[in-house]
Amino acid sequence: MSASHATPTPAVGRPATSPGTAGEAPQQRLDAPEKVSGRARYAVEYDLPGTVYAWPVQATISRGSVVSVEAAAALGIPRVLEVLTSQNAPRLDAAGQIAMAHAGALPDLLLMQDGRVHFRGQIVAAVIAETLESAREAASLVDVVYAEEEPELTAVPDDARSIVPEMTNDLSPGRVERGTPLQALADAPVQVDQTYTTSAQFAQPMEPHAATALWETADRLTLYCSDQGPSWTAVTFAALFGLATDHVEVVAEYVGGGFGSKAAHRPCWPRWRPGSSAGQ
Repeated sequence: MSASHATPTPAVGRPATSPGTAGEAPQQRLDAPEKVSGRARYAVEYDLPGTVYAWPVQATISRGSVVSVEAAAALGIPRVLEVLTSQNAPRLDAAGQIAMAHAGALPDLLLMQDGRVHFRGQIVAAVIAETLESAREAASLVDVVYAEEEPELTAVPDDARSIVPEMTNDLSPGRVERGTPLQALADAPVQVDQTYTTSAQFAQPMEPHAATALWETADRLTLYCSDQGPSWTAVTFAALFGLATDHVEVVAEYVGGGFGSKAAHRPCWPRWRPGSSAGQ
C-alpha cells in the first residue's frame, strides 16, 4: 500500500486458496506465495544505494532532562558517521498541520527537539553509521548525564492538571456520556462492587516497526514503512519536515502484522546528510 499509489509485487506461482463457505468458490490470496517463499519485501529489505543506519539511545530515567551527551567514544567506532542529540538534530515544525490520527502523539513525534525526558525509553540520541552493527555498538558507548526528577506514576482522581482530550488516538471522542450510570447503580436492587485485574498483553507482529527513507531530492521523500496508515504518515511527515504533501510517498506493500499498533504509530525519524547534522 502506498500513500500515493499501489504497486503490488506480482504473485509468482499458484495462488493460495482458502476453503470458503458452502456454495462459495475458494478465495485466492495473490500475496501468499510471496510471503511463504520469502520473496515479499518488508520495510528494511529495500536495497537502496548508500543506506546508513540509525540506532537509538534511550532514556534510562522516567522524568527529568538531559544535561550532557558524551559521544567521543561512539564516534571512534569505525564506520560511525554522526551522533544526533537535541543539540544538533534538525528542527521539526511543531506547528505543522499533521494528520488527525497523530494529533495525540505530537510530543512523541518531536524527537530530540529539546532535552526534556518525559518517559523511560524516550529516544534522547541516535547513532548514524554505515552498518547496523557499528550503530548498535556505538550507541552502547554514548554516555548521557541526566538531571533526574521524581516521576508521577499514580493517576489521582480530580487532579486539576488532568485533561479530557477532544479526540483519542483511535479517533474516538474523548468524552462519551449516556444516561446516569451512578444513579442507576444506586437504584439497582443488587450491586456488585469488585475490582478485576488482567495481566499485560502485547501484540507481536512478524515485522517490527521499521522504516527506510530515500530522499529522491532535497524536497521529495519516499518512505518504505511498516505502516497501516500510510496516507496519515505522509501528511504528518510533510508537515514536520516542511514539505508539500504530494512530495512524500509512503510505501507499505507488506505490513507484516500490526494489530492496530501500526495504524497511527510514531513515525518521525531524523533527517541526516554526511557532513551536516541539519541535512537528510
